[in-house]
Amino acid sequence: MPVVIRGTDFFGVPDAILRTSDFISVASASADTITGTVPAGIVPGVCALTVRNPDGRSGTLSPAYTVLNPPSPDTTLETGYVSTFGPAAPLSVGDDDHVQVIFFEVPEGTTGSVYVRIFDADTGGSQDENIAGPWDTTVRYTLRGYADAYTHAEARLPRPTSAGINSGTLLTQTVVGDNSAYDGNWNLVLGPYSASDGELVGSSRVFKLAVEGATGDDGNLYNVALSTDPSANTAPAGSRAFAYSWTFPLSSGVSQWLYPYVPSGASSFEQHNWDMDSPSGSMTLYTPVRDIVVLDGDISGNSTTFPDDAASSSHLIGSRESGATWTVVMNFAFPDLWNDLTLWAVGDGANLAIFTRPTTGPPP
Repeated sequence: MPVVIRGTDFFGVPDAILRTSDFISVASASADTITGTVPAGIVPGVCALTVRNPDGRSGTLSPAYTVLNPPSPDTTLETGYVSTFGPAAPLSVGDDDHVQVIFFEVPEGTTGSVYVRIFDADTGGSQDENIAGPWDTTVRYTLRGYADAYTHAEARLPRPTSAGINSGTLLTQTVVGDNSAYDGNWNLVLGPYSASDGELVGSSRVFKLAVEGATGDDGNLYNVALSTDPSANTAPAGSRAFAYSWTFPLSSGVSQWLYPYVPSGASSFEQHNWDMDSPSGSMTLYTPVRDIVVLDGDISGNSTTFPDDAASSSHLIGSRESGATWTVVMNFAFPDLWNDLTLWAVGDGANLAIFTRPTTGPPP
């Protein structure tokens, strides 16, 4: 990717470095401009940029550059699925509360209709996880907007309460079980809605989708998308999706990335994980300026008791590491299809919004 860096007091052929060791290939340099190419394969996320002259003098700008994975319109997270299990499922499956709350943000003033589309909305078939016996799980999809949908404090908990799940004005609700009409397709479409149906928060409108395991013990693996088109995934301009915890299957041999937003001025960051199945699971945190390998002891095993079996690690936040998302990279290596787990994050004692893509903008 071509890049232009502007500043002052460059001389010779400086080094231009993203994060700690991703060197930009410098093509030309003058006293105030560097041109070059960002190498392929950099871990996605928000990066600091350091320019270092041949005499060793350097300057750092953070945040400076955002690396994005190629967008996929067909996944909620950047790989795989989100998972929600029925209330009778054992905790060892990795779902700590049998509900997933997802927020969709669009800029105030967005025109036209918006829809929430859900892939594989049923529980049954090849995409889902059967625990024991016949498919017996139903899943309740509830979309809410207007006042309190997002700003209700209990809606923004890693384990939202009933009051938090049900805050705001009901826009629609539907329950789906083992139904082939919704298996392996995007046939469940909620809408149309106006952007003004979302809760007004600052300069944004926010919708809340709650996906609850209503009955049974099976795992529903699904994807969701906010779209301007009922028959295709076309995200509204400027829209973002985030949650305050994510439960998802981590596929063997495939990385998963999540992006918790670290507020400006925050001093400490904590990652919390449940049922990541250490030592088969690994985690690395990428801040704008450094890489942090999470120790095995801070990664949960095959968890059966919540919160006793959850694991966490705490990290001090440097002056160039806030006001942007960090990147959490998780991997799983085990001779099985996947491992379901739950991840959430805390900064200075406050729950952090975890975005599906890197961003330098705070949550609403």
